[in-house]
Amino acid sequence: MTEICQSLCEDSQLINDIIDHLLQIWTRCLPYEEKNGSKYASITPLIGTCILNEIFSNNVTESTEKVFEDNFEKIFSALFIRISNSLSNLMPQPKPKEDHSENKNSKNLAKSQIQSDLKKIDPIKIAIDCFKSYVKCTRINLFEFYENENLWNFFNEENKVIEGYTIMAKGLCLNCDDLVPKIVNNLNMYLSAPYDCQKISTTAFYAELMNHKCSIDLIEQLLNSLLTKLIDACLQVRTLCIRGLGNISSLGKDQVQKHSTTILSAMMAGLDDKNDLNDDISLESMNGLTKIIALIDEN
Repeated sequence: MTEICQSLCEDSQLINDIIDHLLQIWTRCLPYEEKNGSKYASITPLIGTCILNEIFSNNVTESTEKVFEDNFEKIFSALFIRISNSLSNLMPQPKPKEDHSENKNSKNLAKSQIQSDLKKIDPIKIAIDCFKSYVKCTRINLFEFYENENLWNFFNEENKVIEGYTIMAKGLCLNCDDLVPKIVNNLNMYLSAPYDCQKISTTAFYAELMNHKCSIDLIEQLLNSLLTKLIDACLQVRTLCIRGLGNISSLGKDQVQKHSTTILSAMMAGLDDKNDLNDDISLESMNGLTKIIALIDEN
């Protein structure tokens, strides 16, 4: 595969077409299959991720680098969602086949070896490696920031992934803020996705963007998106929406004053979420209220 990808990298137009095709496959295919309470990675998107990783890792030329950078918002967004899709995934199990041959024992041994090898492959590591290869091969200064923040380690533990999404958003705002609006446009559709993992990652990303001084139009867009998802069925999405609304305090008194009525109403409603059994939303609401009230004009 490495040699094939090296040959492909010599043709920038072909690389562009291949990337488009692979990203379309990711959109069309199920991200994973659920069985007996476990999530198994879908094999086609997984293979596509491996191919892209080889393309990004092999002898990037000036022309292919231009393709990667010209399509940055599209590739970054797709890899971001690919990471969220791959969390806690197991490798797909080979489908059993009836075997009536005399060499049953040797074939069963081979099958057992294959299953053992599959268990060693981690879908989230494949997705992270692909993302890492991509940001490393572009001239956009993100890799060093993510490396210094130890981004890759946050996806090894389920309770730290939100912080990982936060760092990804923060890196964009600090290093290439002009690309943020385009990435947001590419991620918008995942706010209404049928998969919680996609909604959670996108909402966490948006919540962190509210911490940074983006354009007024983008702030309005993010604010509307977060307000809309306050009624989402997923509790973690609602919690992250409240966090994002509270983060508007980072944008200064004028923005807080402008949206104070709407945001305060959302915070107060968050304190009374009947499904918030562990008080996650209540804690975010109280934290947000503390920051917002400190900036609101008493009048």
